[in-house]
Amino acid sequence: MKFDPSDFKDLSTLQNSFRDKKILEELEKLNSRSANPVSANRQCPWCGGGLAGEFEKCQNCGSNISWVRGLPCKPGSEKKILDWFIQNEDIQLKKLAKQKKINKVIFLILAVPTGVFVILILLALLLVLVRE
Repeated sequence: MKFDPSDFKDLSTLQNSFRDKKILEELEKLNSRSANPVSANRQCPWCGGGLAGEFEKCQNCGSNISWVRGLPCKPGSEKKILDWFIQNEDIQLKKLAKQKKINKVIFLILAVPTGVFVILILLALLLVLVRE
């Protein structure tokens, strides 16, 4: 069987077009999703109808709506929801601080013995050079 170099060129073109098609599909998926995942699922707190924007009244039932950080809520419950957000942010900050402390301890456990080992090797090399 004889191979023609143009076969490889056609194969390469086919692979590139397949890859480009996959990239376009992924871009379309990303574009179809909302930039803010919370805003894609906003519902009226009264009737559960979908909300297209941050309106003060629901388009479906006409009820008043308040907004806290892009989320709809019933008027009067803003403080409760804001407190919930703040509490969750505090929990996340505490977890982050704890993880930073753990990372620092791990670094010290790994770095100090490694540094001591390097110093010992350098001292040994220095002793070998001095004796020669």
